[in-house]
Amino acid sequence: MKKKLSKEQLRKNRDRQREYRRNNKERTNATARKSYHKRKANFTEEYIAERNLKNTEWAKQNHEKIQEHRQRYHNKNKAKRNAQCREWYQENKEHRYEYNKAYNKANPEKPVEHRRNYVARNPEKAALEKMRAKEKKYGCKKTHCIFCGYDHVEALNWHHLIPKKKGGTDDHYNIIVVCANCHRKIHNPDSDCIGTCKECGTEEAFIEVHHIIPKAKGGTNDPDNLVEICACCHRIAHDELRQAQ
Repeated sequence: MKKKLSKEQLRKNRDRQREYRRNNKERTNATARKSYHKRKANFTEEYIAERNLKNTEWAKQNHEKIQEHRQRYHNKNKAKRNAQCREWYQENKEHRYEYNKAYNKANPEKPVEHRRNYVARNPEKAALEKMRAKEKKYGCKKTHCIFCGYDHVEALNWHHLIPKKKGGTDDHYNIIVVCANCHRKIHNPDSDCIGTCKECGTEEAFIEVHHIIPKAKGGTNDPDNLVEICACCHRIAHDELRQAQ
């Protein structure tokens, strides 16, 4: 009767075997080829079908073990796996597109969940990717407002000269870059919310009411918790709050 080895002894044996195979690669490969050709005659179609069935049943019963093994392999060979994935994606763009389309249709809530998790883990990276995607789509970068020259990126918007509701497109000739103040004025030309910003002192700005302590964190609508600031400062204030979370 074979002596039952502990987990530590089994691990040491595996390490020794792996070390031997690394140091004697040619000899190990020659032995494997010899064994393969010797047993090749036994690999009949019936045997292969039976073996595949057993492997499938085992995989269904041990799904967690397979996932753990794949995760360990991926972590150990991350660069190699990522390179293989990129190469496969480039060669199978249509297949990947159709697969993603079918998956998103069957699981409409999954893409939203994945995106939210990704944004929560990498907020700065996600914001940069979104910005680059928009720049590529509209064909222009956010540099400054073409009307007032305001250049804080967080408060700049893309404006459609011909609104999309009236048949406007996302082509570069229909897009201009404007600040939040000018954008509000364009869409609300008859608004009475025009005044001086108490944050930056800009005159003739589109004024909005900002909660110093957000209502989500217990802030109230008391006058002491409210301040009238321009749309640009309002955008920047909320961006700073998101980054502070």
